[in-house]
Amino acid sequence: MRFSLKFNAVALVVVTAVAALLHLWQDASEPWFNVQVLLVAFVAPEVVRFTEPFVWRYFTLHRTTYYVTNQRVVSTPGRRTRATRLTAVDALMVVEEPDGSGYVRVDRRIMPDGFQHRTVTELLHVPDVREVVNLLSTLTGRTPVNID
Repeated sequence: MRFSLKFNAVALVVVTAVAALLHLWQDASEPWFNVQVLLVAFVAPEVVRFTEPFVWRYFTLHRTTYYVTNQRVVSTPGRRTRATRLTAVDALMVVEEPDGSGYVRVDRRIMPDGFQHRTVTELLHVPDVREVVNLLSTLTGRTPVNID
């Protein structure tokens, strides 16, 4: 719920800003002005919806830190901390890139806790994914599965 409120607030600000720029750029009495405002009102939110996941990852991934302890897998994106107990890890799925980096999924569920609050489901952009998978495999007793 909180995410959708923030998202819709950003979409509303974008629509309002573009409409204000159109108003400054053109005369509001022109017939095309209303068509452009309606077009912006429908197109701008869709553009924001499409670009939001990429922008979100760009701003959060460089700040995300992952920890593996003898009891939990912890993800710290910024100020929040999410953790999954090693006993709750039901799968180790790995994608390894040619340079040795990749990501690891530790859960088969797509969204185990609503919008993934407080639960780690995957470790993204791990520089040495094989080392992390071997550590998790040793700690959990799970066999890693390569995803192609």
